Amino acid sequence: MTDKIVGRYRILDRLGEGGVGTVYMAIDNRLGRIVALKFLRHRLLESPQTRCRFRREALIAAALNHPNICTIYDIDEHRGRPYIVMEFLRGRPLSERFPGCFDTHSVLDVGLPLLHALAAAHARSVIHRDIKPANVFIVDNGHVKLLDFGVAKAAEFDEGHLRPDQTTNPGDDLDTGIGRFVGTVGYMSPEQARGETLDARSDIFSLGTLLYEIATDEQPFVGSTQAAVFERIFHADPPSLPCLNPALSPALVRVIDKALSKRRGARYQSAADMLVELEQIRPPSQRRGPRTTRLASISEFRPILSEDISSTVLDRSLPRRTVRREIESS
Repeated sequence: MTDKIVGRYRILDRLGEGGVGTVYMAIDNRLGRIVALKFLRHRLLESPQTRCRFRREALIAAALNHPNICTIYDIDEHRGRPYIVMEFLRGRPLSERFPGCFDTHSVLDVGLPLLHALAAAHARSVIHRDIKPANVFIVDNGHVKLLDFGVAKAAEFDEGHLRPDQTTNPGDDLDTGIGRFVGTVGYMSPEQARGETLDARSDIFSLGTLLYEIATDEQPFVGSTQAAVFERIFHADPPSLPCLNPALSPALVRVIDKALSKRRGARYQSAADMLVELEQIRPPSQRRGPRTTRLASISEFRPILSEDISSTVLDRSLPRRTVRREIESS
């Protein structure tokens, strides 16, 4: 697909593929900037539900203009195939981080910008519903970006074709669809796993699971089956944070533990509340606003933030004729 013209964009390379879309790097011929194009996969084009969700993802993210949320520039179609135009990010998803525990400051460097992003989303009554490492992107300059609002709950953007709380059937083959549940097993709040009505506090719980995981290199709720994971989410406390990472700040441990409370009334009641407490852990001289929050010790993360992303992000090992065919067959 290299050098293929799609509207005002010229495709340069294939970046990757997920359950819903295939992403390419392109250049905007009008503005001369590099962008990412996310195309809905061919096999999902016949699903009105998926097409609607794909459009809603763009509308929601475009409305959330925030430095810690991936910027959406446009949505369009090419030969009947919808695509989203978004900012090009050079780096890696948090799910591809190197093995090992993050220290207190590195956890803050991830958690604080995500809370800024969630606070902005929740202010627009948008519940993300799929907070997990794969949906968090660490840019090479250290900035943290929240991605993928494809299953977000946002009544403002309901176009009548898909209810904000409508769930995904297994046959839809969407990465976040699990029976009648929306989200990803292991990162769901108890109320999300039960299929109950959600509010911002569900995202708080999911963020707590993510922070727990990067602080300990272990997920807080694991099991051999989906039912076993849900049982732990409903009834079991995760292993003690200090036992898995004794170097963590006691204040950070308290914040994560509160975010993981089973009862939503016992959690932080908003991302802003959690943000205040998390920010207090950092020394005053290191406190930053949302536009400058970034990984403080970027050199420590070079194994996952290498400038050389040729084999992992751009996948230049693909023959050009293969890339040229991607838009027709993916």
